[in-house]
Amino acid sequence: MTNPSVLILRITAAILIILVIAVTALAIRRNRRRERDRHDGHPRYRSSSLDSGIGLPDDGVTDFEAGGVEMHKTSRLNPGFFSGGKAPEPPKPRGKPPEHLIPLTIMAPQGQPFSGKTVARLVQNFGLQYSPNHTYELLTAGGQEIFCTLLNVRRPPTFPEQLDSRDASYEGLLLVLQLPVSQKPVEDWETYIALAHEMSENCGGKLSDHNRRPLNERDLERLRKSVEAYELEYLNWLRRQS
Repeated sequence: MTNPSVLILRITAAILIILVIAVTALAIRRNRRRERDRHDGHPRYRSSSLDSGIGLPDDGVTDFEAGGVEMHKTSRLNPGFFSGGKAPEPPKPRGKPPEHLIPLTIMAPQGQPFSGKTVARLVQNFGLQYSPNHTYELLTAGGQEIFCTLLNVRRPPTFPEQLDSRDASYEGLLLVLQLPVSQKPVEDWETYIALAHEMSENCGGKLSDHNRRPLNERDLERLRKSVEAYELEYLNWLRRQS
């Protein structure tokens, strides 16, 4: 016959084991819920050449496509740049819209890379949001669309959560506009290039093309014409959806 004290010890041990299992399961469940909440409002961006690395030459200069960077949305309203009303609802297309990427770089002065504090100040001044894929995003009013994305110009094209660490330095930044954002691509381009100029001045950098060549008026005119051509293509696509 089992000693009553031994039986009590066994029962107590069994209860403790059950409690440990329950607490562990609860902790796992909470961690998973936190992870879901952290990504809530960050659905995968529309299928894009940014996801597959197609669209820019892989010449070792512009490296934002390396590392499988994916574009995401964020649920938080950008407080720092777009202060107008909610962006117009985009049409509900039956197919994938044509896409146009405009990458620009903001290069630090030769031999004087941007410090982490400089990039942190830039991000704060322009209200960029840190995304789950470790890049920064500027959102349209209402927080429904990514207006443009800021990446590190070198591999990996991502940023740490603590930008202002002492040893952080960046020889350049990559700013990418992915059209369509709204139904007015040319207006989005005008906003984008004005923003890019403002950002480069804010951090003391040089606004350049994706090959790090400083932009001139001829370059800007060429880029604008490419957006005008894209707008015609996009509007024709929209008409075919109706």
